[in-house]
Amino acid sequence: MGLYAAGAAVALGAGRVLYLDDSPQRRERASLMNAETAPLALAEGRLASEQFDIVVEAAGDAAALGFAIESCAANGILTSVAIHLGATTPVPLTRAYYKGLTFATGRVQSRPTFPHAMACIACGAFHPEKVTHRIVSINDAIEAMTDPGPKVVFRCEPVNAPD
Repeated sequence: MGLYAAGAAVALGAGRVLYLDDSPQRRERASLMNAETAPLALAEGRLASEQFDIVVEAAGDAAALGFAIESCAANGILTSVAIHLGATTPVPLTRAYYKGLTFATGRVQSRPTFPHAMACIACGAFHPEKVTHRIVSINDAIEAMTDPGPKVVFRCEPVNAPD
């Protein structure tokens, strides 16, 4: 999701898109969409040295969420597109409150946003295929779901019924 967010930001004309990720493969895909890239490097002690009006957190990690809050400018917008799977996730709400952040998370409502995404693809500005690393038959879905990504696309085709 972070790669799609970076690609969409570039396509929609954001002044600067910085994609941070420890995966060199995902950074390469973000570069293909004209995003500036660098390692996230939280384990090495990276601090939020820049402030952005819009930040997308896609790591699904409490440290990354805290970093995202620190990376938001005053009155910024933070969207978490990740699933935080722990029973609880510590969130520095006091810091977010004093910055006046708008925080959004949850599953996307695809139906109302789909036409806008398709229009962005149709105009040639957004290239989601640059995120895709593998296309498989829906018949191979069970095996393909273990693929670490970044993006597997399933091709629907008739399933051969046994005779």
